[in-house]
Amino acid sequence: MATERTRAIGPDDAVIPLPYPTPSSSSSDEPNSKNGNMRSDNRSRDQFRETFMRAGVSSQASGSAYIEMNNTKVMCTVYGPRQTTKTQEFSEEGQLFCDFKYASFSCEGCRKGFASDAEEKENSIIMGQALDAAIMFEKFPKSAVEVYVLVIQNDGGALPAAITCASLALANAGIEMYDLVASCSAVYLERAGVILDPTTLEEKEGSGRVTIARLPSLNLISQVMLDGELDQASVTESTDLCVDGCDKLYSVMRETLIQTIKK
Repeated sequence: MATERTRAIGPDDAVIPLPYPTPSSSSSDEPNSKNGNMRSDNRSRDQFRETFMRAGVSSQASGSAYIEMNNTKVMCTVYGPRQTTKTQEFSEEGQLFCDFKYASFSCEGCRKGFASDAEEKENSIIMGQALDAAIMFEKFPKSAVEVYVLVIQNDGGALPAAITCASLALANAGIEMYDLVASCSAVYLERAGVILDPTTLEEKEGSGRVTIARLPSLNLISQVMLDGELDQASVTESTDLCVDGCDKLYSVMRETLIQTIKK
């Protein structure tokens, strides 16, 4: 039976999603100032959203992973290593091809077309650069590994979640790596200062954003991105916060892979 290859294959044990709950009158997007908390979801400035990770969610791919950070949901599938096609540039060492895509229903009010737009193409390049430093390309010469990321729902932090998810999927596919790649971002808000793991509303409100991809065991940063305007002190604080955040994610990633192997 032919398989559908134009979209990411869902988990084998997928279930029907529950309908969105009706917002209660007590919920609000306004920040809660109790105990000095200035974030709308009552998190501290260095706290992640509730995070769920799982590897090996698709049996149709060489490797796969799924990450959920509250309302940001990302799935990644990896294929290969396999022989490069005639349309791909020849290389003595292995190659990595990344494709980043938003689902048409990933965010409210946005309808992404089938063809990749400028943002998706840029994110594909950034994701590839972040993962390059971790992969042992000499282990699969004249071959290619293809990474496909689908953002199912986007509520901020889609790119760092995609990098983290892709790293998990590569490890699940058995691709030899120097280390896992963890990624997170931080933004600066006038009312709260530098905060970790922003939501979409916080990203829009922020004057600047720093995104970092890091190999924690090697103490190596493979990608740094700065969007907007930040002074030197804010950049330094954002970087330190992201480095600590990557270390926290790394422990969760390792535990996820261990639990997958035990199964």
